[in-house]
Amino acid sequence: MLSAAVLRLQKKYALLDVPVADLATLGIFFLRSAQPAAYCELCQAKLDLGVSPSWPHFLEALAQLSKSVATPQVASAPPQTVELSPALIDALKEGAGADGVPELARSHGADILRPEHRTLREQRRLSIQERYRNERQELISQLDMLKVQGLEEDEERVILHLLHLFPADREIKNLLERLKDRRAEQILEQKIEEAAHLEQERLVEPLLNPEEFKQLEVIRGGMHRIWLKAHKADELGRDFAVALLMWDYPEASLDFLPDDTPSAQAPSTVQAHPTVETLWTRMEALLQARQFLHLLEAIDRAALQFTDHPEATFALLYYRAQALAGLGQRFPAIEIMESLVNHQPNYRSALTLLRLWKGGAT
Repeated sequence: MLSAAVLRLQKKYALLDVPVADLATLGIFFLRSAQPAAYCELCQAKLDLGVSPSWPHFLEALAQLSKSVATPQVASAPPQTVELSPALIDALKEGAGADGVPELARSHGADILRPEHRTLREQRRLSIQERYRNERQELISQLDMLKVQGLEEDEERVILHLLHLFPADREIKNLLERLKDRRAEQILEQKIEEAAHLEQERLVEPLLNPEEFKQLEVIRGGMHRIWLKAHKADELGRDFAVALLMWDYPEASLDFLPDDTPSAQAPSTVQAHPTVETLWTRMEALLQARQFLHLLEAIDRAALQFTDHPEATFALLYYRAQALAGLGQRFPAIEIMESLVNHQPNYRSALTLLRLWKGGAT
């Protein structure tokens, strides 16, 4: 089966005009398939046509034949034993030319007769390593320039080229990962900024038209009846509130989020106090409903509850700044948000709002 495949390849490429690189690839296949005689015949056919073969693979095939007395027969293969003599090697060198001698030394087959091939092969290896190091450094320098210029598509193209050249280089893999992280951060920042602009618009004018308001009122009535039958269960009320928030009707969502003041607790409620989740949902609803004074009161009460929770304290400061900004107290809001950003540099929502407010401040 293998011999038949080799024979077909040999006949096909003997007459085709193919580059030396393709003949080298064929040489690797023939030699690893233990078919040096077939490759020698292919090289002879190329020489008859005045085409140079891949000289190092030709030499390696001859060297393998010189060691073999029972090479599998393929087509009209040359004699199965070859004497690899100095004269034959000199003939190959003459065919390869002066520039081709270092390439010819890539074959290990003539090392015994030509020890200098080992030196040439080592010099070639060091030269290739030096060329790759220089190319790598040049491409890395290009990346630095492209990064400064913000040309991310070109930056990605260069990194992918580097990965093709150095697939196991961990530093280059990290460069690609960092590029992906930067892109993800930019997308996230853009989305956060869009949401912040939308939030600012929401605080200025209602988003519901009369028809939408009428439909949501019907939905709210149905939700309220179900909630009463469930004895005002906290989790169900919170689910209804979140749904109404998503439909841009925060005023209605507050109906399902009981206040945490003692006077607001109805005797019939199952839980004496709202859960932590409900408290946070209520503060978001108060913000979206532009009930900033009630929001500040809720923040003051929650601050007493979360004294030992730094993350909750940051979130309360975030809400407090927005409430103050909604009341027209822009500068105190900016001071709070700047303090928050100083402690939490990666708080992107805060950074976005801070840019918006500073842009509008006088």
